[in-house]
Amino acid sequence: MTPTRSSCFTRTYKRFWRECNEADDSCDRHHRVDYSGSRKDADPLAGNVGIPNYYRLRNDIATAGQPTDEALADVKKAGFKAVLNLRTEQEGSLEEKPKVQALGMEYYNIPIGRDGFSPAILEQFKEILADGDNRPLLIHCASSNRVGALWYIHQVLDAGEDEATALAEGKKAGLTSESLEGRAKEYVSTNKSQ
Repeated sequence: MTPTRSSCFTRTYKRFWRECNEADDSCDRHHRVDYSGSRKDADPLAGNVGIPNYYRLRNDIATAGQPTDEALADVKKAGFKAVLNLRTEQEGSLEEKPKVQALGMEYYNIPIGRDGFSPAILEQFKEILADGDNRPLLIHCASSNRVGALWYIHQVLDAGEDEATALAEGKKAGLTSESLEGRAKEYVSTNKSQ
């Protein structure tokens, strides 16, 4: 049975991805969308030089490196409601908050530094993703490398995706560092059975 738009929204997060990703795209709010130009509503942020490594992960989730101040205004114009920054305070995450809020978007910061990933980070990430009021959501760090790693971990541990598919998607989202990939895989391996 194909889920309806309303039933799709009421499912728990983990079950939702399994059931909705197999259905047709009638629930376009959450389904993976190809923005390669095959749809008439091409992504307005694609090719924006102020948003390095920009990638539309889902219809309502995009990933990127650090956007410029001017690009943040473009993010707002494109209809985004929230920005999640994975950079640390030492990298300037506090400076971005008033800029995002002045544009009328919600701002979240989950700093991922040298300590890496933790259950608390994953829980915060899951909560932000689960709140439909945050959509569309731009998730960024400096280069999108941490974004891709966190997305991979989340997809395996929270969304029940197989590791190979989640890793491929994490790489599309920006995971390029072999070292960070190794740490993400180790985190998954350690926490998968828990």
